[in-house]
Amino acid sequence: MFSNMTVLNFYSNCAEHSANIYQDLKKKGLLIESEDLLIAATALGNNINLATGNTKPFDRVVGFKLVVDNLS
Repeated sequence: MFSNMTVLNFYSNCAEHSANIYQDLKKKGLLIESEDLLIAATALGNNINLATGNTKPFDRVVGFKLVVDNLS
């Protein structure tokens, strides 16, 4: 399963996205777990869609396309 996956880098632009997401969500009182924050920032920084079966935390993040997948 994992042999076909690409590991994405966390570039400086991902860190900038992370800071922006954190500030935006903190202002709104809607913070998400740090792991989810880094996942969202990595998707934005690498300009990719995010496929997940757990959409709840990512619904709060603006700027990327969320692809719902039951992963079954």
